[in-house]
Amino acid sequence: MQKIFEFITNKAHWLLLIFFEVVAFALLFNGNIYHRFINLTYSNYIVGSFLQVSGDLTSYIKLRQKNEALLEQNARLESKYLSLKQQVEHAAADTIIPFAFVTDSLIAPTPLEYITARVISSSINKTHNLLVIDKGERSGVQKDMGVMSAHGVVGIVSSVSQNYSVIVPLINPTIKLSCKLQNTGHFGYLSWNDPGKSITRLTDLPNHVSYKSGDTIVTSGYSSVFPPNLFVGTVGAESQTSDGIALSSSYIPVVLGTDFATLDFVYVISGGVVLPQRELDSLLTPRDL
Repeated sequence: MQKIFEFITNKAHWLLLIFFEVVAFALLFNGNIYHRFINLTYSNYIVGSFLQVSGDLTSYIKLRQKNEALLEQNARLESKYLSLKQQVEHAAADTIIPFAFVTDSLIAPTPLEYITARVISSSINKTHNLLVIDKGERSGVQKDMGVMSAHGVVGIVSSVSQNYSVIVPLINPTIKLSCKLQNTGHFGYLSWNDPGKSITRLTDLPNHVSYKSGDTIVTSGYSSVFPPNLFVGTVGAESQTSDGIALSSSYIPVVLGTDFATLDFVYVISGGVVLPQRELDSLLTPRDL
């Protein structure tokens, strides 16, 4: 207590000066219209600047939530688009070959649905690359579901826990995906075996197929994992060409549409599987005569 009195006694002249300055400014700004206007102007500027900074900070904090909401909306729109496309293709097929095949009216194509997920771990420079996403069985993800990004096919779900899933991407030699040239409809098998590169190979194409650099590669639909015509990539510039037309070779280099080095959000295809793969395999397995 004594120290407080000593401080007040020693600094009394400064405290008195501050008191009189506060009184003087109060009289100045409250008694003069011009100075009152100046005071309000600067007060508004300071308060406005503070509110703007606060608003910008709040918007930045909510930016991730808005981004995720936009991605989910994009997934829903993509689902509607592919579903409508499926219906149009089935309707067109029915009108072209009405007597060649009798469609079972009880079996209808399942509408495509997507589960938005975030990539939380990935490897891109190893021989057997893997991705981990933040969605699992609790969100509806199951083993052998297809996975896409906004730029093309990503891979296939290989294992699932309650809240996480492991994806085998196209840059893994264990995947062999059925794809086709969009321009000609000829299909082959896409595989990868070049660590550190995003260029894959499309093999098993007929020798007479003509293609050129930049041609689009899409899924063939000969799989229960991916529906047809999903973007995979483009024919690479490494292919041998003559007058712009590629020469026949053992494979076509394909530049993948998905950039795995910057991959952030993906879409797990949770609907649209027409026939389970095991049932399809059993139909294709040769039987003893």
